[in-house]
Amino acid sequence: MHIVTTVTLHRLVAVAAALGTTTACALRTGKPSGYLVSSTASDYSPALHAQVAVELAADSVVVRVDSGSIVAPGEAASRRGAVMHAITMEALLVGAPAKDHGPLPTPWTPIATSDAIVVADSLALGVSQPLRPIRFAIARPTSLDRRRAWLVFRIRADGEATPVHLADGRLLAGRRVPGGVRVFPCADRNLSGRLDKRRAARLKKDYLAACQPSEPVSPRRSSGGEP
Repeated sequence: MHIVTTVTLHRLVAVAAALGTTTACALRTGKPSGYLVSSTASDYSPALHAQVAVELAADSVVVRVDSGSIVAPGEAASRRGAVMHAITMEALLVGAPAKDHGPLPTPWTPIATSDAIVVADSLALGVSQPLRPIRFAIARPTSLDRRRAWLVFRIRADGEATPVHLADGRLLAGRRVPGGVRVFPCADRNLSGRLDKRRAARLKKDYLAACQPSEPVSPRRSSGGEP
């Protein structure tokens, strides 16, 4: 069976995609600024393509998804059902990993996160679903350094394990895998809007290594997201 818990759905449903990056534009204090966050060209599934506006206030960071779409990349099959269920999204403020981050490497350290918002009930392979307008509110830490922090989205869902035919002729039926999907579209600019050339290069070379944590992350909860 193809089951994963923290990496891409292509191991769950045999989907492969090309390498890609996520882009962002400048963020100015007190004024929303729009930019595109997209992981549609990466190995991630589901893939996100969203027009985002960010406002940095004295006590919060507000992230608005004005429009966009989410998709499980692959060839659409009319007789196949959903490959993901209960898809949620969170907005995270992250920073550079701590020097002592444990035995597994991680590309960033979580600082604060919004509440999770359901963005789709289910996804079928190759069928893009539009995103409704969403508002995420993240409490701004007093020690936040905009030059050393950036935005990441975390998308989670229940996966669908594919049926497997065994050598002895038996069939292992497909089943729902709670929490089987967890992916992270990442920005390549800091909260001041400056392009981080090193991180952008890493995302272009190996999106998975530059964006996907190797171990579970549980950043501090902040004020909730709102649909």
